[in-house]
Amino acid sequence: MWSRYNPGPNALPVIAHASKFSAAVKGRSLQISGAKVGANVGLFDLQGRVIYNGRAEKSDFSLNVVRSGSFLLRVGTQQKIVTIR
Repeated sequence: MWSRYNPGPNALPVIAHASKFSAAVKGRSLQISGAKVGANVGLFDLQGRVIYNGRAEKSDFSLNVVRSGSFLLRVGTQQKIVTIR
């Protein structure tokens, strides 16, 4: 007979999921929303060169990118590849 699952006192605690940021490209501007305030922000080209490095002062902000191409955007521990035309 099956009994109801009860993890008891030795169960692992529930860990909250990290919120995901989103990035939208508008021209040469990169609009970032949902970033954690104080998180490290880095923009790298695909050869690993640093284009921008700083911290998120607000959860929604924008970056101006001077050249077109594909870039790796890292906010905190999360990362996305963005293409600027």
